[in-house]
Amino acid sequence: ALAIHPDLTYEHRWTARELLLWDNRCVMHRATPYDPATQGRVIRRCTVLGEVPA
Repeated sequence: ALAIHPDLTYEHRWTARELLLWDNRCVMHRATPYDPATQGRVIRRCTVLGEVPA
């Protein structure tokens, strides 16, 4: 499928103190497998209110 074609996908490789933002209206995203016993994960959500973009 075009949506998962390697040329059109991005996989982030995390390093300390990074922040990743995306616009849910424009992307499909998912979490990758991880081990919660050895890999911490902090997720925050920010919603911006305002006019709908044209």
